[in-house]
Amino acid sequence: MDASIGNSAVRGLTYKTGTFLTNLLAFSYLTGSALDGTGMSALITAYSYGSYVATDYLWDTLYPRSAEARTPQEVLEESAWRTTAKFVTYKAVNMPVMLGLSYYATGTGAGAVGLYAGLSVFKAGLFYANNMIWDYYDAYAGPARPAAPAAAAP
Repeated sequence: MDASIGNSAVRGLTYKTGTFLTNLLAFSYLTGSALDGTGMSALITAYSYGSYVATDYLWDTLYPRSAEARTPQEVLEESAWRTTAKFVTYKAVNMPVMLGLSYYATGTGAGAVGLYAGLSVFKAGLFYANNMIWDYYDAYAGPARPAAPAAAAP
């Protein structure tokens, strides 16, 4: 599938729904305020949604998925590599903001690092599940790709 802002936006929406709920629970609990938890979750979700769409689109533009017909195993193997590269890029862009919010929620540097690490591990699972499900969908259940043009006879 070719790179598409629309495709990246839909992937981002499904992923960010899961992370918003995760952040809402963690921040509300740690601050003791549903209002603070909601505000902090909305802030990081808005910021990270933009960075998710941008990094997803960047990777799909620079390193597009293979368009040739492949087995499900080959699709998932390629997806695992691409998802890892996307995740590392995305996390690097979001780390400063998330660490700042984690510090606000916990009030200590050690607490901020611990919260950030815990949430990052959980959200890594969400990220991988979201991307691999979408990659599988795009390869098999998504819109059909046009066939390659037939070579002219010599």
